[in-house]
Amino acid sequence: MLRRLQQKSRDSVAMLISMCNSLEDFVKGYSNKLGEVLLLTKNYDTDAEVRKLELLKRHFPADTFLRCDIMLRDLDISRRLDKSIHENKDVSGSFHAIIMSGFYWPGGDDDSDLDDLGQDDEEEIALSNLQAWPEFETSVQTYETEFKKAKASRKLKFVPSMGSVTLELEFKTRKLKLDVCPEAALIIALFKTKEDSFTREEIKLQVKISKEKVVEQLDFWIKQQVLELSAEGYFQLIED
Repeated sequence: MLRRLQQKSRDSVAMLISMCNSLEDFVKGYSNKLGEVLLLTKNYDTDAEVRKLELLKRHFPADTFLRCDIMLRDLDISRRLDKSIHENKDVSGSFHAIIMSGFYWPGGDDDSDLDDLGQDDEEEIALSNLQAWPEFETSVQTYETEFKKAKASRKLKFVPSMGSVTLELEFKTRKLKLDVCPEAALIIALFKTKEDSFTREEIKLQVKISKEKVVEQLDFWIKQQVLELSAEGYFQLIED
């Protein structure tokens, strides 16, 4: 029985790889997907993803999933640093960061040296767009100051477009609590009442993100039954 299960597992992995153009494409796709999942992780909890990765790694040579190992390591380091940094009460309890080794995450710097993890590496911090929430400016400045105390040789680069934002939306007939990407949070923040209405182009100009991202996030809010599109091409809240 055990032998049959092991063979079935190997066959499943082979089938997944065969669906990609190459092993390299499979590993890249898996690594990118893991990065997206980790950016949405709550409380730095990676246990489930670690278990999945360890099972998968049994079928591949060592270091095949180096990117995944480094991203998971980043989460572990971030968890410990975040706990230490929050001892400073000037950092909001709802403000948390993931310290990323930039090259290894989806959208990383392709000019970085894959084999160089030296002390002078620039690290990135993934969080929501701070311009939209000025109440977090003090937290950001304090976070950076406390980080420098712990990692004097490191530099931080803020990445507004990565991470997640937890929103609690309250309407007349319902309440919603959602974890969304920063772009989605920026867009919905424009709508205060049902009287607020914007065209797609007006939204693009206000939030300063690409047309494709605007369309994608407007579709998301429509599917959540939060926004609707009028016949005249204006988006507005379905209810106050």
